[in-house]
Amino acid sequence: MQVWSKITYEAFIRRAQIFKSVQKIAANLSKNLSKDKKGLFIDCGSNLGQGFTFFEQYFPLKIFDYILVEPNPFCEEELIKKINQKKQEGSINLITKAASSSEGTTKFFGLVEGNRGKVTEAASILKDHASSWYTHSEEDAITVETFSLADVIRNKASFYKIIVVKMDIEGAEYDVLDDLVKKGVHKKIATIFTEFHSQYMTEPDKTIYENREKVIIQSFNNDKIPFHLWT
Repeated sequence: MQVWSKITYEAFIRRAQIFKSVQKIAANLSKNLSKDKKGLFIDCGSNLGQGFTFFEQYFPLKIFDYILVEPNPFCEEELIKKINQKKQEGSINLITKAASSSEGTTKFFGLVEGNRGKVTEAASILKDHASSWYTHSEEDAITVETFSLADVIRNKASFYKIIVVKMDIEGAEYDVLDDLVKKGVHKKIATIFTEFHSQYMTEPDKTIYENREKVIIQSFNNDKIPFHLWT
């Protein structure tokens, strides 16, 4: 979630530090890649392609294929434009479904509550993911398809030397990450950048989800999978 009016000074500094570290992380991961031995970057929560534009500077298309994941149908046109602008440089695929633990359908909330209208960065399949800001409208929610991120990673792992994941999916990350760990698929990830959203929740959810964060991070650490907080 990247709504600048809500970001504190401390969060701004933290974001600057994270951005600075990305270059070092990318350089380390990229040194053994080539056009014949490529990596895969999965961008969960692409919105209008802001994350892709940033990360592609450091994880370039010449050695990384990309999968952009964005269930918001109102973002699709802009994402396709961005893909078409870069498609001569490498492979970019778009999944217009929500990253989840399984295939199916679900409600998608927050398309009218955010300050950017229907292309808001604050839409989610988790109804109360930003309960400290506003109450999501049931009647304005839409239905979107879901897919298993674990299945995609498992299926792609044999085709790529490394897989990098960025996950900014507005509260849905908890179930998705739990599922990756439960199935052992997190071990196929070289590194992951994740924004947690407990900071935007009210109690008791805030504490409940903060505790889940600790367990998730510890699970990745136990298996020596670098876990980087995104913001």
